[in-house]
Amino acid sequence: MRALLGQSGLALLFVAQPALAQGPTPPPPVDKVDGVVVSAPSQARVQTHIDRRSYSLSDDLQAKTGSIGDALGNLPSVEVDPQGNLSLRGDPNVTILVDGKPSGLFKGAGRAAALQQLPADRYARVEIISNPSAAFDANGSGGVINLISKKAKGAGITGSLQANLGDQGLANSAANLGYNSGKLSLNADLSARRNILKKRTREHRALGVDVESDSINQKRTSAYFGNAHLSAQYEASERTRLSADAHHLRLDWVSHNADAFDVRSPGQETSSTRLGRGTYRVYDDEIETQLVRKFAGEDHDLTLDLDHSATINKDRQPYNYLAGAPATGAYQAFNFDQHQTLTRFSADYRKPLPKDAKLTAGAQVEDDGYLYENSGARGADAMTARPDPGLTNRFHYGQVVSAVYATLERPFGNLTALMGLRVESARIKTQQLTLGGVHRDADTRAFPSLHLSYGLDDHRQLKGSYAERIERPDPDDLNPFPNAASALTVTAGNPALKPEETQSIEASYEYRDGSAYHLATVFFRDIRDTATDIVRPLEGGRLLSTKQNLGRKRNAGLELSAGGRLTSKLTYTVSTTATYSEIDADGVNVERNRSALLVGGKGSLNCQLTAADLFQLNTQVHARRLTPQGYAPAYSTLNLGFRHKIDERLSLVATVRDVLNSSQLRDYVTQPGLSQRLDYDSNSRRFTLGLSYAFGGKPKKPSNFDYSG
Repeated sequence: MRALLGQSGLALLFVAQPALAQGPTPPPPVDKVDGVVVSAPSQARVQTHIDRRSYSLSDDLQAKTGSIGDALGNLPSVEVDPQGNLSLRGDPNVTILVDGKPSGLFKGAGRAAALQQLPADRYARVEIISNPSAAFDANGSGGVINLISKKAKGAGITGSLQANLGDQGLANSAANLGYNSGKLSLNADLSARRNILKKRTREHRALGVDVESDSINQKRTSAYFGNAHLSAQYEASERTRLSADAHHLRLDWVSHNADAFDVRSPGQETSSTRLGRGTYRVYDDEIETQLVRKFAGEDHDLTLDLDHSATINKDRQPYNYLAGAPATGAYQAFNFDQHQTLTRFSADYRKPLPKDAKLTAGAQVEDDGYLYENSGARGADAMTARPDPGLTNRFHYGQVVSAVYATLERPFGNLTALMGLRVESARIKTQQLTLGGVHRDADTRAFPSLHLSYGLDDHRQLKGSYAERIERPDPDDLNPFPNAASALTVTAGNPALKPEETQSIEASYEYRDGSAYHLATVFFRDIRDTATDIVRPLEGGRLLSTKQNLGRKRNAGLELSAGGRLTSKLTYTVSTTATYSEIDADGVNVERNRSALLVGGKGSLNCQLTAADLFQLNTQVHARRLTPQGYAPAYSTLNLGFRHKIDERLSLVATVRDVLNSSQLRDYVTQPGLSQRLDYDSNSRRFTLGLSYAFGGKPKKPSNFDYSG
């Protein structure tokens, strides 16, 4: 079966691409949705706009019991690996928004952990914007993913309860309570999750012709997650709406580590083993406020947003050496703290114009601040260990981005054009507080965008788009202070790292007949000053891992999708993506130009056994990944799900994630003077059984989408 998925998986390679909207629709603000709903089976419940696609999570059974990373991994164009690393059409530089706004939780070091632990059932749908218009922040060369939160529906008091249990220590629960009156709406939800993660990492290196090393790390992590959210919306008048949201989230990881490593060179061999009990904690608090003022006429309004978030990451890594202790002693402790604040103000204005044209314009100011505090201690044991100045470092990063934008949408017969221009001014200051040194940078750039939609007839539609984007370096990628927490790898930032610049072109053909649809998309990305991870040999069998700007990277690809009904009870969705990738690896590999054809895809099969019973199968074939110094092989995943509706309020859901336990990652570096193989094995197979109960109001079949935004 595993071979079937790896070699013949393209027979099932698709998961829902969007069904077609009946003609072009106006682009809504980032946190709202306007458009045409198209009913389609299961996960094919999608909606398309001229600049985005929206996917409902209502019938994704993996989303009922799993994390938001599990749910995103089932969507077209998106990949999430077992370590929580997300990419869109192979590009990891993706901006994640929540209800159209940036969140500190999905920036910085805690992003992968949040994707693995945040329950997917918090969100009603996901918007995928692979070629964003000028209405979006320009940062994020890979595109934008917008998570739309659930809101309580129905008059009076409504709510829901959910509980799930699984093997390997998995347990999660959630509660939602809502109140809706004529003018006031309140919504509160609580959720908690516990999970046991097991991972084994094996590595073999050959440096030059006479140095080899082997290492193995085994880690068992108990992960705990808790979230509280409260929102209020008040209709002050027929034309004025006020709203506020408050979030608190905490994430705790407690890990037990066992490391063994061996370095061999002519006439010498060094072997060491160590144990550690590490902790990783994330605290996130966010407050969001909004004022909407409506004017005469439809789609004529002004929206003001003021948001603030504070995120703290605390990473503690103590180790005791059982054998082969370094000269500094048998005990080492590494502490990594990150404090992040994000404050954002935005004003967005919409106005209809003559000839069915629509203008959207706005201004935004975002202030990001990061403080990194690293420290450590060494000694014979934990009691006698003393702070090590060589492990102490404080680094500050501050960025203020001011932006203005305007988009104009106008129909010309069967053709609709959405034209946009965004101008961003970024001021960045980095300060190495320990070693000394301040660096300031400022630039102003313009980012044009163009989206076209042409209706051939009631069933067929053509679309095309062009956009320019940027990817500014992450703050920790600029800090040059070396981090030697890993036994044989030293990581350090590169203060000379420049932003990536991307030009992206897409064109698509869409056909729909009833519930059946077919979609073909061609895309091309030209990325300049590509920032990528590079490893270089050091003395003693160690490697230095850092980031470096290369020349250019080009991706050209074809994405095919289809979906529909096979029988009265059986529906399917399939998609596949083939990408030709070319990397300029001059200076880091003997092959200056590296290229490969990368093919992957997804599929879903849904069987409505009875009116109350739904069986679901989905599979993912993750494409081979090309890097400047090597590659990562393809791998596959098979998931199963079953839902039984006991009644209209109570449902039972059972899922099995990664049935074949095949989501194991491999990474290879192959170049003269350096060979490396990394194997990541984890307990990715997971069984979950859950119950969900809805109360209050009149129970009804859920609609495809929640349009309230």
